[in-house]
Amino acid sequence: MQSLASSTTEVHEHVSCLTPAKARRRKRPSLSPIKATSIKTTPITLKPRTQSETLPQKPSAPQPEEDLATASLDFDEFSFWDAERRTMHGISGSHMNALASYLCANYNVVVLQESLPFLILWCENGPPLSNKRPFLIAGCIAVWLGEGDPVPPDICVGNFGDLDPIAIDDNIGGSLKPYSMPDDKTLCRVLSEYFPEADGIAYISHTIVVEFPRSDEDSWYRRLLELPSSFLNVAVGLSYTNGPLLATEFKQLKAPNPTTLKTIEEDDSDYVKNQGCFFPGSMLQAKSGDQISAGIAVQKGTDSRLTVAFHCWGKEFLEMPENLGDHNHFTITQGETLVGSVIERIGFTDIGLAKLKDGVSFSNQFLDLPTSAKKLLPLDEVGVMDDFLFDSFVTGRQRVKCLGKRILMKGKSKAVLKGKPDDLPGPGKYIDLRQGVYATNSPEIHGYPKVREGVCGSALVRSKRATDGSDRLEEGEVAGFMHWSDLQLKYYVSGNLMCFADSVDPLIEEGWEVAHR
Repeated sequence: MQSLASSTTEVHEHVSCLTPAKARRRKRPSLSPIKATSIKTTPITLKPRTQSETLPQKPSAPQPEEDLATASLDFDEFSFWDAERRTMHGISGSHMNALASYLCANYNVVVLQESLPFLILWCENGPPLSNKRPFLIAGCIAVWLGEGDPVPPDICVGNFGDLDPIAIDDNIGGSLKPYSMPDDKTLCRVLSEYFPEADGIAYISHTIVVEFPRSDEDSWYRRLLELPSSFLNVAVGLSYTNGPLLATEFKQLKAPNPTTLKTIEEDDSDYVKNQGCFFPGSMLQAKSGDQISAGIAVQKGTDSRLTVAFHCWGKEFLEMPENLGDHNHFTITQGETLVGSVIERIGFTDIGLAKLKDGVSFSNQFLDLPTSAKKLLPLDEVGVMDDFLFDSFVTGRQRVKCLGKRILMKGKSKAVLKGKPDDLPGPGKYIDLRQGVYATNSPEIHGYPKVREGVCGSALVRSKRATDGSDRLEEGEVAGFMHWSDLQLKYYVSGNLMCFADSVDPLIEEGWEVAHR
């Protein structure tokens, strides 16, 4: 931890005069906080780049003066990315000191900690409002905290094993690299060949996380004594969780906390009544009163459907599963207008498909994003640290970074996966659930924009590809839909950064594509 008050390091003039510019660079966690109060540098006027555009405005959504919540603060002198934008690394001590002084002068940052891909910032008198601070700083996800706040628990996910490191098959290890998305078969082989008793596996930034069935605390710590501490021949970390990464399951719905939600503004407009059409992110409601955000329209042949977060009708499904597909049940209203009903659930995911009533129109044009849904993007085409945006009736535009993926396997598939790679089953044959793992940058949400219950079902649209820095928003690439459980995790277990999204892969595997009419 570096404190500016205790540091006496001198910074060269060409370093202290930092130049906000474009981002480029990345590495593994380096838990070394720095105080930021007595390095002498020349104050710089902050002029970060933004991604603000002129867009159709939602009637009730607060609009920031500048969209700094989706902006990046980058410098000509250094970055946490390497020159090829392939991996992350630490920056020099002099650059870190200069950065600390810059953030102190402009954002009242008193302590900072590099824990790649995060840069954790403790601010005097609390963090700036979300629309007054950048999402990225020198390529790192900026995590804004108040002075004295604890480090978010999911900066480092899971527990470590106690045994010596193990070597894994080179054919598997060759596909495991820091900040590089592994394919499904690689992760499933790691799970089946080295951790056959586990239920799931995730890759997050630069670490493999193995999910074991939940057990009591004593049994869990005995298991850790028998698990390897790391991989011998692969430069990625290894950790374990006692139970699933998500703290809630489909049958364990929790009521919203009114102290958290009562002051939040939302857009409850009836777009169908007012405009004859509704859009991705619009408020949808079940008969129970539960609310979600509309997804996108998809089609298969002549059939068109709207994607929805299926858990919104979870109580009705648990009570009367035989009524799924009956248009008189699982009904959906948009505002005050009945627009259709949910008729299908995609596998074990939270993705439901709804059929709209005759005469009800839906457009894939986003209200707060300058694009429309055009393509379903499989998770294997998503890169670690790619930028995504989503649009919801409770947030407006919100930015997240992809950190990796999570896979739950079908119970009888593990033996099959021990065969040669060429003999493995095709996509979707051995996987129950595929999710992208994403990061927000605010564990405690104090101002605009807010992620909270209601964004589930929102489509994630890729805005920038990390490897080449190319803008992708115009392409309309939808990689997934916000998953309901992570929002309950965020609001009932305070201080988490991770969120999850069900990938579109099951839709692609069943022949669905984005509707273009």
